[in-house]
Amino acid sequence: MIESVSIGFIAAAVVSIGRFLSSLQLGHLTILFILSLGVILSAFAQWALQRKKIDAQGYQGLPDLFIHIHTAVSSDSSLKWVAYGATSILLRTLGGFVGIEGSAIEMSHAYVVRLRSRTARWFEGKRRTDAAASIAAGFSAAFGTPFSGMLLPIELNTGGNSLVICMSALSAFLFCHFTNRYFFKDPLFGFYEIFHNIRIFGTQWVVIFYVAVASSAVGLIFLWLLRLFQAGFSDLLKKNAVFKILLGGCLLVGILWVGGFSDRTIVNIFQSDLTINEISFLFCIHVFSLILVVSSIGSCGVFYPIFFIGTLFGFGMMKFLGYETYELSLLSGFVGAAGVWGAVLNTPITVAVLGFELTKNLDVLFGCLMAGYLGRGLCQLFKTPHILQMGMQQKGAVIVEGRSVAVLDTIFVRDAMVTDFEMIHEHQPVSEIHAKIAQCKYPFFPVTNTQGHYVGLISIDMVEEARESQAVPASSNSSLTKLLEAKDLLYRSGIKSPTLSPGDKLSRSSGLFQYFPCVPVLDEEGRVAGLLFVHTVRLAYDREIARRSIRG
Repeated sequence: MIESVSIGFIAAAVVSIGRFLSSLQLGHLTILFILSLGVILSAFAQWALQRKKIDAQGYQGLPDLFIHIHTAVSSDSSLKWVAYGATSILLRTLGGFVGIEGSAIEMSHAYVVRLRSRTARWFEGKRRTDAAASIAAGFSAAFGTPFSGMLLPIELNTGGNSLVICMSALSAFLFCHFTNRYFFKDPLFGFYEIFHNIRIFGTQWVVIFYVAVASSAVGLIFLWLLRLFQAGFSDLLKKNAVFKILLGGCLLVGILWVGGFSDRTIVNIFQSDLTINEISFLFCIHVFSLILVVSSIGSCGVFYPIFFIGTLFGFGMMKFLGYETYELSLLSGFVGAAGVWGAVLNTPITVAVLGFELTKNLDVLFGCLMAGYLGRGLCQLFKTPHILQMGMQQKGAVIVEGRSVAVLDTIFVRDAMVTDFEMIHEHQPVSEIHAKIAQCKYPFFPVTNTQGHYVGLISIDMVEEARESQAVPASSNSSLTKLLEAKDLLYRSGIKSPTLSPGDKLSRSSGLFQYFPCVPVLDEEGRVAGLLFVHTVRLAYDREIARRSIRG
């Protein structure tokens, strides 16, 4: 409990410091000089980390946090995360390139890593809780939205202790709310005042749908550009993280020199009279700035920039189409943000709840939910990994369904399958199958033919339904029930479950359990060697993680 409150306090303190630094009036040349110096110091810090063999490939932000979850890294240090947090707050204060939530997440994670005992790295559950609590606290403090902060780690498949995550998000929100009220004297964003009376009716929802589709496409294009830049940086600099930071930093300084420092907030955009050309210029500046930061320097503060980019697109689209309705333009801004967010971050529910918490408007909730799912669906249609998957693939770590593919590739199916199951013959009547249910440990029966080869899979539910539909109340063993056989149930269901072999790697089971609760395992002759369930995969994976942790 105390640790959760401490995480929230640190996240809120970092956000408050960031707001104070952003309020300082610095000259343009001063900002350029400090940013240039910060880039050099960041490159030096990366060089020092490489010398200690802590992070040779460079920092990318959220992907590093998730790699940390799936590997028990003995060299992980709180000082490393403090350096990353300092870089993020520098990028936020002097260029507006990243969100303040990045530094809050990184500083909070530095704190939990510092508190961790030597043996704590052996426990994946502890690593998951630490990362999830840091994300929830940093997000909640930066946006002032505790419920979306709690949802974000869930949608990112972080896992961990739910109570710790919720307490971290709630305490961060309360501390930040206190500082905003008594020190800054203004709300964090101020959306409620301009959104609480807005309602959208009739054909206006058609326009909102078009904005959702267009913004989803923008999110997809953003991911393609990001992948192109990441590949370009890797090929050009041969994965040298120090030179990558220097090159990316020089380009960011150039953007700041040409475009100037932009301290506009989303509320400023809504209340301004910007032309479509000015909005387009801001949009391009922020898109390429964020791509450069993620590709070269790295930060966890990608949430606010993505939301800001989407808002610019949605609001600008209304200007371009000539819609002067203020209410429609406001909602289009949030829907545009949700479409880009759903495509890039793959968390549609979080962005919908975020929109509702910021505005208290149900139209915003429904519009953002629609746009978020459209964005995610479009990326799945084009088989484009979201920003988290893309970053982990760059570092050679692929996570599927919350598990490392590298770990799954070291486990065979035979090590995870169960063998104490009941088999039935295809000509066995339903009445006899029903008699076996009481002794059956698993709710599935593999069906075999006379030669002992696998024919199909039936469930207890199928047997129960067949018996209830055919049995006569006066006699449970009626002739109709005896006539109905296992092969009839297979024919009636029409379901063909995929199969695996005992020698297959466990990674081949990824994605199968989304549609089938049980996967038969067949030997070379087509006979049933075992059954594979999602819980047995999880147990085998956890055993391997524990073995690796103990081995060190």
